Amino acid sequence: MKKIFLYSVALIAGAFVAGCQKDVSNRTTNLDPLLSNNIDTSAGGWKTILMSRLDSFSVVAPVPTTNPLYAADLFEIKA
Repeated sequence: MKKIFLYSVALIAGAFVAGCQKDVSNRTTNLDPLLSNNIDTSAGGWKTILMSRLDSFSVVAPVPTTNPLYAADLFEIKA
């Protein structure tokens, strides 16, 4: 029983080590840093607002992932 357990652990550990050999270094070196145009210096003093009812604001349902518009937006972001 111990041998089966040890072999299983070794197999799983080997799969993790072999599966994580991807090089992702320097992926953002060619990107400019993000700089904010509008820095709100009073953001720490904003007043917290609590809503008395959950239905005060209606939220539109997101577009389904099967929608062609969703796919077009996703490809635009990837490009």
